[in-house]
Amino acid sequence: MGDALIGLGVVLAILGPLLLIPVIWLLYRCLWWALVRWSPPEKLPKSAARQVAIVLSFALVVGAMIASYLPGYWEYERLCAEHATPDASFRTRVDGFFRTQMFPYRAHKYLSQDSFSFVEAPDPYKKGILLRYTKGDNGELKQEQIPAISSTYGFRETFSELPGGITMTQKAIYEVATEQERARAANINYHGGPLSLFLGSYGMSSCSNILTDEGSLHFGTFYDLESIVLRGE
Repeated sequence: MGDALIGLGVVLAILGPLLLIPVIWLLYRCLWWALVRWSPPEKLPKSAARQVAIVLSFALVVGAMIASYLPGYWEYERLCAEHATPDASFRTRVDGFFRTQMFPYRAHKYLSQDSFSFVEAPDPYKKGILLRYTKGDNGELKQEQIPAISSTYGFRETFSELPGGITMTQKAIYEVATEQERARAANINYHGGPLSLFLGSYGMSSCSNILTDEGSLHFGTFYDLESIVLRGE
């Protein structure tokens, strides 16, 4: 069932604009019927009514798509201008850090791929419990309960669903003792507004845009912010 839903989502992302065809056809039929019924034949022959209905149906659908798309896109552009350029000029090198939310599988990545010696985080299953993750002699993930955070720096990641079909993920490195933010990065996605189903993937936008050199660099900083800043990379 899950694979079928994923497949349907991919199809809609690619072929979404084709869904506009039956909408335009239905609107055309309604307009043509109304024009023929309410306009005298001597003033608007059926052939002319058909042409008017076709033009109006296209114009109304395109106008509705533009009107639904632009407000969210303008807000998306504003957020990109404000948040999309990362600030990772601060660099230091520490053995580990505190993360405000984390499941064990993520700790394994930090310890194995990013070469941290430890990662601290709240227990994802027990409220009020702090854990420290380390790597055992055989590479296995070890965890122990700790009384308090010992890390100098913390990392937080927040996900927001904003009005108009915009989602934003923000990352920040901060000093645990003072809460002062030292580095930040964000990734913002626009899904095309309330009629995005009809736009499919063609109505989606993302910043940073990995198809550009600058966008690819910014996304890389966003993706690896913890390692770049806290391992001095």
